[in-house]
Amino acid sequence: MSDSPLEPRMEILLGRYIDGTIEPGEAEELHGFLREYPEWNRKVREQILMDIDLRNADVLDEFFLESSPVSLPPSYSQSQFGANRKQRVSRSFFQKLLVPGSLAAIVLLGIFCFTFWHGQRNFATITQTTNCLWGDSLTRTSPGTRLGPCTLRLEQGIALIHFDCGVVVSLEGPSVFEITHEKRAFLHSGRLLATVQTQEGKGFVVETPENRIIDHGTKFGVYVPEDKISEVYVLEGNVEVLLKSESAPPLFLKEGQSVVSGNQNAISGEPVKSMLQFNTGTGQGKEGWAIQDRSVLEEAERVFPQGIPDVFMFVKTSSENDAKADRKAIFSIDISSLEKNAKLELIDASLDVTFAPTEIGYASNVPDSRFTVYGLIDETLDEWEPETLDWANFPGNLPRNELRSPVWKPLGSFFIERGSRIGIRRIQGESLADFVRGDTNGLVTFAIVRDTPALEKYGLVHGFANHRHPTLQPPRLQIQTDSSE
Repeated sequence: MSDSPLEPRMEILLGRYIDGTIEPGEAEELHGFLREYPEWNRKVREQILMDIDLRNADVLDEFFLESSPVSLPPSYSQSQFGANRKQRVSRSFFQKLLVPGSLAAIVLLGIFCFTFWHGQRNFATITQTTNCLWGDSLTRTSPGTRLGPCTLRLEQGIALIHFDCGVVVSLEGPSVFEITHEKRAFLHSGRLLATVQTQEGKGFVVETPENRIIDHGTKFGVYVPEDKISEVYVLEGNVEVLLKSESAPPLFLKEGQSVVSGNQNAISGEPVKSMLQFNTGTGQGKEGWAIQDRSVLEEAERVFPQGIPDVFMFVKTSSENDAKADRKAIFSIDISSLEKNAKLELIDASLDVTFAPTEIGYASNVPDSRFTVYGLIDETLDEWEPETLDWANFPGNLPRNELRSPVWKPLGSFFIERGSRIGIRRIQGESLADFVRGDTNGLVTFAIVRDTPALEKYGLVHGFANHRHPTLQPPRLQIQTDSSE
């Protein structure tokens, strides 16, 4: 059966159910367990069907094969059931719970069969998986799989789940995601991005250990780290956030707003303050990239006929004899809504970027790679235009993977391991916080360069999602202050 630590508790509840002493709250607990661990439904059902120690087993034959609206699985014909009924099986804890008499067995099997078949109504589909590694689960996870109530454990990668109501959830590993209803899900841990594409999808609910997020026609992200303190941020539209504290009023968030909620700070024991979040898709935010020699793109289109997708910012430092293929990314985030006193009270800042496959170049030709994120110090250069950006007018540009100092200031670095296709990388620390504090025009500009050159020609071009990507998070800046806003 399951390795769940709840197994002893479920053994007690099953026994109480059989002897008729279970309380309503305990019955609800039992049903909840079966919904979370659907494999128990199937295994218990098969165990009872094979059990030959039940008194008046012929009644079971009649009940299942003639009277019951619940049909046996395709692998069980009437003759097979009769043969299996004569087999002896090893005693499991379920057999120990079964009291003599077929009535108890019928009732027990009835509840399990009802729960099992009731939970099989499908209303969502896994439409795409990228670099996914799934945890222990009996649920199929290949593209095209239809889903009903189930729990998905995604260890790495990104999976797209389309709900029939018109909601698309992009689940990013590592995550534990429970689908509970055609318009409701529970994110136990991890990160997701939900996009409501139809009027029918309005009202979609995502629950976390700390809150309930209700969509009002929007695109929003949810992050539940291991400390269970939930982050909610709105990319488009607006959402309602209901904190699970009875005294907390509902919060209404609109585009560009966010909230962090939890009972206590895991480190200090003090109440958690809201964290402000900004991304390139709001206000005056913008993204771009430049290549040293644009003629390289014509050659790339011949070698990689899928073309150059417009949902990425591209970064590459080529091999020594191929410098004309170098690329650098640049993006600006509008923080004009951040009040001056909040900047002074800023105590922490982090910047997240999402990388994903561009399908341009070969990962075999690139080692583990280090990337550096720079902040633009010269605010007179914040007015760059994505439409006219090129290698020559890239602010403070230098050859290869260099940028001019003091125009640019290094803020932090991260690594992408060879062969890694999808993930989120973060820089955080005093350099980033100090850079944000020093802003005077409400626009902070960043650049990403790859410090590590390719080993050979046609090395992989790394791509970082921009705000036009349909499923991935654009660059996101998070700011925490001492203010109680």
